[in-house]
Amino acid sequence: MSQRDIQTQVARQCRIEHAPGAIRAALRGCGAGTAVAVEATGNWYWIVTEIEQVGLRPLLVHPRKAKLMMGLINKTDKLDVHGLNRLQRNGTLPTVWIPPATLRDPRSVPWRRGATCRGSGLRRTAIPSD
Repeated sequence: MSQRDIQTQVARQCRIEHAPGAIRAALRGCGAGTAVAVEATGNWYWIVTEIEQVGLRPLLVHPRKAKLMMGLINKTDKLDVHGLNRLQRNGTLPTVWIPPATLRDPRSVPWRRGATCRGSGLRRTAIPSD
């Protein structure tokens, strides 16, 4: 995760475990309204919600455009966080629209259910028959 405090202009890069509460705990010391860049992944909904709960401003980053703008051949978490901070400082972070929480939460319910159902089907087909 990459963040920059708007009051102190200090950029911080760190790896945070993907667990409920871990993101809120890591971001508690930031000033209200601080922009926090999050790379758009399959599970960004709950991460954005946690950032908003702390009173910060999430920026959802388009991963492919960011990679092109960073000029990186390899894509690793460590390289990404340095590149995202650089783009954020320059004001060129390629962000995408984040739907408001009222739209975000109801849309994620069918997706999660579908992912769960697909996952259980995969487990059933993976059981060998003797």
